[in-house]
Amino acid sequence: MRNILFRGKRLDNGEWVYGSLVTFNGFHVIVDHYTPNGDEVRVIANTVGQYTGLQDKNGKKIFEGDILSDGAFTYEVRYKGTGFVTILDGHVYTMDTRPTKIVIGNIHDNPDLLK
Repeated sequence: MRNILFRGKRLDNGEWVYGSLVTFNGFHVIVDHYTPNGDEVRVIANTVGQYTGLQDKNGKKIFEGDILSDGAFTYEVRYKGTGFVTILDGHVYTMDTRPTKIVIGNIHDNPDLLK
């Protein structure tokens, strides 16, 4: 069974946190499984992205909102319809399950990589 994992940027300091996503009273909260107490941290809503269940060719987890490169092109990872896809110049491609690309950034920290 695939581990459903999310990430989001903390509202208080902008650092990335990883864990389960909980939404209540209009706020998104990540329950951080990497802290001893399982801290609940408010995150910036538009930075929340789900883990795709895939890793890049260096073993790094790929999340929705990541930017991938195959050396020639850069792709944005999105969730569309029923699954994760990559976007290149407005064209939608099925997410490659083989680790052929690397994560070079994400749309929140490195939007210039898509230009």
